[in-house]
Amino acid sequence: MRLRALFVLVAVCVALMATESFAADTCYVTPDTCHVCWTQELIPANNYITELDFGVCDTVRVGCPIRIPTVVPGDSIMVPIYVWNDEEIGGFTLGFKFDGTSLEIAKKTYDTTGTIIPGAGAGYMGEVVGDAMPGQYLFGWYDLPDDDDVLHPIPVNTTDKAKLLVMLKFKIKATATSGHIMIDSAFYPPAGPFILSTTDGIRLRPQFVHCPQGDIVLGDTPCGDVDGSSDINIADIVYMVNYIFRYGAPPQDPRGGDVDCDLRVTIADVVYLINYMFKAGPKPCLGCE
Repeated sequence: MRLRALFVLVAVCVALMATESFAADTCYVTPDTCHVCWTQELIPANNYITELDFGVCDTVRVGCPIRIPTVVPGDSIMVPIYVWNDEEIGGFTLGFKFDGTSLEIAKKTYDTTGTIIPGAGAGYMGEVVGDAMPGQYLFGWYDLPDDDDVLHPIPVNTTDKAKLLVMLKFKIKATATSGHIMIDSAFYPPAGPFILSTTDGIRLRPQFVHCPQGDIVLGDTPCGDVDGSSDINIADIVYMVNYIFRYGAPPQDPRGGDVDCDLRVTIADVVYLINYMFKAGPKPCLGCE
């Protein structure tokens, strides 16, 4: 069954790839553009051209962060995926990668209730769950004529808000530990690029947006645990100093770095941590509501 699903979804990917219209390689330098050149993309077993998005960037993003205070193996996590598009969309393939030691995704793992994907009978929808590749997942849809020979593309978004495309269902694995998990875009072999296909047959590479501190936060982060180690120690002070003065990485969880509860991460938070650790000062976030 999974081989059949893979075959059909690969066919969808190939169909999307075949609808291209090519033009001379041209670069554009104009305001408010996402990607400005045609590009030749080299990926395993494929060599194809994608027209990158001229105009306002079409965007796929994770609805995040999703905080799971207690890590319980077997619990489900529903992750919303949103899209903003200024072209009619006639199909897409979206591949994702994530921490396969903490999360798994099992068939049938998506829900399109209340999303902008047309209802049953309006196209083909499918998924591939990578048994041989833990931490990878491919979801796709391709508009096909209904019984009345009518197409039902995803309409242009005329608002300034992204709209729900799909809910992905993850499960916490027995090997999961507390931490921050990033869900990223990915090519899914053998023929699963991360693309949106317009009704004009143009394949667009959307920008992908996720939460800088992690899309899924498993387990509570103690206030003051700036580096995400599940402990408060001198390393957190060093981490904060590097962040504030040396352009280092931001706190793994913004709530963990704002120890004085002033809604900012500043040198005052470093002083607060030093007083707590070495001068018996108040504990982090003591005054937070």
